Amino acid sequence: MGFLLAVLAGAAAGYLAGSLFGKSGAPGGGSLAETGVVDNTEAPEAVDGEGAAVPDGEASDENPYAGFRVGAFDLIDRDGRPVDESLFDGGVTVLTFFFTSCNGPCPAIARVMNDIQGRTAGSDLRLASISVDGGRDTPAVISSFAESYGADPERWRFLTGDPEAVRELVRESIGFELREQAEIQVADPTGAMMNNILHPTRLLLVGPDRRLIGVYAFNDAEAVDELVADGLAALD
Repeated sequence: MGFLLAVLAGAAAGYLAGSLFGKSGAPGGGSLAETGVVDNTEAPEAVDGEGAAVPDGEASDENPYAGFRVGAFDLIDRDGRPVDESLFDGGVTVLTFFFTSCNGPCPAIARVMNDIQGRTAGSDLRLASISVDGGRDTPAVISSFAESYGADPERWRFLTGDPEAVRELVRESIGFELREQAEIQVADPTGAMMNNILHPTRLLLVGPDRRLIGVYAFNDAEAVDELVADGLAALD
């Protein structure tokens, strides 16, 4: 499985080519330049540093992502209510990760999620966004963020909580990189400077058994179209 290393706006971001990282491959057609953001996704890392492979016997031609499954977690939602992994059980969900101080891809991702919410109105497709900065992103903060992007609380859930729990979820169960970048500083909600957080920016389609159905680039219109089609098809 090959890798394409893209260097954009002075920040390195890894893209995994082929079946694992998105059905449409790396973003193309100048979409990053058009959105003015940097994709912070890094490729999964195995112990040997060559990238995580789908476990033997789990993948198939029909679903090469099936080896990756949302693991157990205990977080809270925008109203402070406890939420665990059962949020994904029995449904089809578009999952993203974000933090409210993010001045890179997160606002653009939220706009794409709002678009998906509108395009799938009347369906049972769910949406979920999990903060990678639980220490700062309190329920009140993520609630304000959610409202600013028109999130329907019945369909689009926002979660926050222990950053270590989220890091384990991201790294251990779905194989993405998540870490702070001390060399890149951003302003937090109070105006103080904080380390940027390198986190997944792909849109993840999660099936009713919490296994990944697909991984899509948020800044590729064709990939988003494909996600919508795949999500609605998975509901049938």
